[in-house]
Amino acid sequence: MSIFFTVRLESLSAQPDAIDWAFYKQHVSKPGLVDAFEKSFAAVKVPYPEDTSSAAILQEEKEFDKKCVEVMQETNTNIANLKEELAQLKALKPFEEMTSDEYLADKPDLRKQLDDEFKSFIYK
Repeated sequence: MSIFFTVRLESLSAQPDAIDWAFYKQHVSKPGLVDAFEKSFAAVKVPYPEDTSSAAILQEEKEFDKKCVEVMQETNTNIANLKEELAQLKALKPFEEMTSDEYLADKPDLRKQLDDEFKSFIYK
């Protein structure tokens, strides 16, 4: 529902249309009435509040844009790393055909952990 109001508001001009005083002077029969209205209208000054938040909003927007770029770069890096990891996994032999030594060949930390567990189990 709010999009309707936003579109409607954006369709309006920021400044009101200028009043065609000459048209009213031609069509209003009472002399001086349109001149009085024109003078009164020109004297009206509508106070507008001072804009104190636009600068802060623009700053937040810049920071958000910067964070978005950082997140996108990080995400693209993660995607590239995951694609590389997937390619490595696809290049492996099927687990059914692989020996434990072949599996642990590129995993020295896991090999050490398993060796330590086997030693502690055997020497209990």
